[in-house]
Amino acid sequence: MSIRINVHKIFQEFTEGRKTVDVDGQTVGDCMRDLLAQFPALEGKLLDRKGKLVNNIEIFVNQQS
Repeated sequence: MSIRINVHKIFQEFTEGRKTVDVDGQTVGDCMRDLLAQFPALEGKLLDRKGKLVNNIEIFVNQQS
């Protein structure tokens, strides 16, 4: 399934300036993996050393955190 992600302004430099990015996946994790495959530089900004989402990042799905 194709999902459109809104990219926060501070991360757009890592998505070639794109405000939105289309990813494929059935779950949030699937979509995150596809996003990071497309834009590997985001990994160091979104994930900690253990591969977990950093504490100050919040993901919203249909306007719910």
